[in-house]
Amino acid sequence: MNENLQMGKLWLPALSQSDNEPQYKLVSKDKITYDGGPGTDLTVPVGTYKMYYGSGTESQKIVKNDIQIRSNYKTIIEPDWSCLLIDVLDERRNFAQLRYEIFDANTGESFGTQVPVEKELGEQQRVWVLKPGLYKITINNEPFNTYRDFTTILLQKGKLERLSLVVNRDDQGNPTNLIGAGIIEDLTLSDLSDHWKVFSAVHGNFNMNQNNEADKNKFETTLILNSQLENKIIYTNLPFYYRMRNLIDLGASKTTDTQPRLSADDFDIKNTLVYFVFKNFGFYSRLDMNAHFFPTQSYSTSNFNFIKNDVNGNEIERKLSTKDIRISNGLYPMIMKEGIGINYRMLNSSRAKLNLRTGFGLRQENYNNVFTLIDNNYTDPSDSLIYRVYSEMDNLDNIGTEISVVGNFNLPFNLSYTTNADVLFPFDKKENISIDWENVFNLRLLKHISIYYKLNLLNKYTDNTSYIISKHSLSLRVTYFLK
Repeated sequence: MNENLQMGKLWLPALSQSDNEPQYKLVSKDKITYDGGPGTDLTVPVGTYKMYYGSGTESQKIVKNDIQIRSNYKTIIEPDWSCLLIDVLDERRNFAQLRYEIFDANTGESFGTQVPVEKELGEQQRVWVLKPGLYKITINNEPFNTYRDFTTILLQKGKLERLSLVVNRDDQGNPTNLIGAGIIEDLTLSDLSDHWKVFSAVHGNFNMNQNNEADKNKFETTLILNSQLENKIIYTNLPFYYRMRNLIDLGASKTTDTQPRLSADDFDIKNTLVYFVFKNFGFYSRLDMNAHFFPTQSYSTSNFNFIKNDVNGNEIERKLSTKDIRISNGLYPMIMKEGIGINYRMLNSSRAKLNLRTGFGLRQENYNNVFTLIDNNYTDPSDSLIYRVYSEMDNLDNIGTEISVVGNFNLPFNLSYTTNADVLFPFDKKENISIDWENVFNLRLLKHISIYYKLNLLNKYTDNTSYIISKHSLSLRVTYFLK
């Protein structure tokens, strides 16, 4: 290159604040071509140039003439174009892989088609750079003159718009027809540099049981009303992937002969960070916590006497003729799980995701004034009365090798299944293996109504035996999506 050649710079702003806008071409009077990218400086010899930029074919590019590049100066191009981002998602705000096409609404000229990228694989969303004006977007290979599966958007000079196409899904979970479209506020607040995805929903579960098991002529009715606040935060910017899920579960129950009582009280939060070394292989770290908000009372239909002992067996409380006893305070028991190790992504598609993890794990079970029944029929020699004896539970700490399986699946007939299995093999052979396996099935009946079934399997050890505890919950669920 001639050392005496005078140089200048050109800067074309990136409206999307990303590095994925289409490249532009700068052509000198001598037909020498230079390629540049929006948002970065392009250094070229001093002179007059013509610039070609935008989406579409060469004939559809936007052309700007007589661009002057001066020595030791930066020429900044004032935006006279528009940028468009298109998301395709369903009513649950899960992204869908369905092809769309962009047309000029006046001429019917097509600017191209696109199948949305899979962001979890690290793919960057396409940025359309177009002239200001009215555009028509169709899905399902519908032509320009269609009267179904389409929407329109008006692009304004120097602005970025983010259009959301909301599609339906069939019984097999495949995206089908367009059911809505527009600019969703929480999506427009972010751009391509924002890799966060937030999901919030409120669930209401109602359950009624009735039977005459105790008396042929008398029916006992149990009403249970349960509400859940669910929050998910997902950050994807490969090689990093972070997921947080928080579920707050509160419920009340009432039977024929009792006042309303707290029947569900649970706070569960799971945090996982994965660093992918390869496409499906990486390292993970996690922190999970399970706790409660309110004290727990144990009720009885008849009066009883009780004795409470501390962890050393010393009596700390005694009460006669009562129908309830407090067996825990707020927040406790508090269960903590931490882990670090290897993550292998076995499945990763829009309908099936499955991760296998193994590594170093820690468990802390914190019991602060939490009591468990150890004797239901104890006779005290001092007064010859019969007592229920409750003993304070001791804290447990385990270190070992953990294996986890985490997956979620979109099955046919609007059925979804999520599973989270945790197994800890303690280094201390005297300690017991810990198993915690959560399974959730959700069958969507209508837009906001579904049948919700949850099965938890845990192992429990007694003095001589061990067995699996199974906890079942079946409800008719009503869901309202906050975000």
